[in-house]
Amino acid sequence: MKKTFKIFLSILCMAPMAGACVDLDETVYSEVTEANFEYGTNIGTAMGMVYKDLKVIADYTKNFCLQEASADAIVMPANSTGWLNQGEYRRLHHHSWTSEEPTIEAFWNEFFGGIVKCNSALDILNSGRLQASRDEVEYAKNEVRAVRAFYYWYVTDLFGDVPLIKGSEQVMPEKTTRAEICEYLEQELLTVIPALTEETGPAQYGRMTRGAARALLATLYLNWEVYTGTPRWEDCIKVCDDVINSRKYELERNYKDAFKASGMETSPEIIFTIPYDYATNAWGMRLHVASLHSECAKVYDIIEGPWGSGCISGVPQFIDTYDTDDGRLEDTWAMGPQILPNGQTAKCAYDRKGQDLIFVNEMPDGDYVAENEGYRMHKFEIEAGAHQNSSTDYPLFRYADILMMKAEALLRSGQAGAGALVTQVRERAFRDSNPSKATVTDDQLLGNSSYKYGSVKNYVYTPDGDQSPVKFGRMYDELGWEFAWECHRRRDAIRFGVYTTKNWLSHTPNGDYRIVFPLPEDQISANPNLKQNPNYVN
Repeated sequence: MKKTFKIFLSILCMAPMAGACVDLDETVYSEVTEANFEYGTNIGTAMGMVYKDLKVIADYTKNFCLQEASADAIVMPANSTGWLNQGEYRRLHHHSWTSEEPTIEAFWNEFFGGIVKCNSALDILNSGRLQASRDEVEYAKNEVRAVRAFYYWYVTDLFGDVPLIKGSEQVMPEKTTRAEICEYLEQELLTVIPALTEETGPAQYGRMTRGAARALLATLYLNWEVYTGTPRWEDCIKVCDDVINSRKYELERNYKDAFKASGMETSPEIIFTIPYDYATNAWGMRLHVASLHSECAKVYDIIEGPWGSGCISGVPQFIDTYDTDDGRLEDTWAMGPQILPNGQTAKCAYDRKGQDLIFVNEMPDGDYVAENEGYRMHKFEIEAGAHQNSSTDYPLFRYADILMMKAEALLRSGQAGAGALVTQVRERAFRDSNPSKATVTDDQLLGNSSYKYGSVKNYVYTPDGDQSPVKFGRMYDELGWEFAWECHRRRDAIRFGVYTTKNWLSHTPNGDYRIVFPLPEDQISANPNLKQNPNYVN
């Protein structure tokens, strides 16, 4: 939870959202433009809006389900308490989504809204009407450009070719190719990185710093081959080395310490995060209420929620890939008996009413499950007294990302050293159980994934579909164990060739074109210059 900002007083409150920050006297507009924005005298008033739309990244009804429920680690099945959501979560699992999905449209609107706000902020900063020094204004412009680059990276990652809007002049923009957008983002980041601060700590927490912009650039290079057809492994390694050599970051001693509900502004591992805070209406972190069973409210002392028997769960085939000595298994997943404060086991309340509430790692399929089937969310701390919106922040880049990106780039470019980096990340996960298991070699990372791909029907696993080895599959497994629940899995699954080729649970491949989502139908209808992505029918 973020407590202080030096400049961005309104970021914490995600202004101008409904019920905006109690600390700021603002008028809330449905659209923020240079014409109607109240400039004020503080540069933060003109800048706070640019971070607001990032909050949807952890929203299970928007970005989270696109990035996670469409991949092979997390599933969102219906149950006796609902969660069908008009079949949208099921379609994500089956890769049968359409251009009319509410989730796709909601994310598009939020993130392009973020881009528009960044452009508006730049217009304001260039207007000369703010009572701020030239240095303050110049720094703010570079920071906004870095934030805009983050929005654009995310949008092109999900949708491929999209409009590239650099200012407020384009009303009906055409699409720009993904490769051109990547080249634009690269140049933007290379330009602003030297101008951003390397400092970390409370004053920079939740803001786009030099470390955060470098992490974004490294991620762009890591996925460059997917985006453009040409790999950029050496560039990824160089940028990761820049972060490592800055000596500004290090791994937390304990894995769970990177996901606490408070005190994260001093974490040495967090590079860029979304600050959430229930008390100041900085809402949007609700993964616990969408995953846990309603009886878990008593287990965790939650004031509001969870809802019904929960929904978001681990795919059993993915859970089975963990080493039982890996501390991240217990640190990430709520599993087994759910124990009440009095020491007794909570009880099921719905289709298995009266039975002990024991989360089991089994499902009949990916479409409909019993109330206790599937491991649930335990990764992000649920503080006592939590509401439907928690105050636990959501990391976008951690130091572990840097180490693992460099390891993967080394592996893919045939260089030594990947095993040592992955071992460094693994050490804290095995320190208290079996330290010898932390060590992994370069050769092991080259091996196949331990994931047993195939279909599950009526609890019976069938090794059908593509059973060919996953290239660098052990590296893929390592990424899954470290970054579960952090919206990495879809991107990783695409990069490792799994996303549109393998069977898991009730999922079967449904076309390589689904590595990108369709543009929302409303956008196509409103703008005749926009063309739908290939193979998606309008």
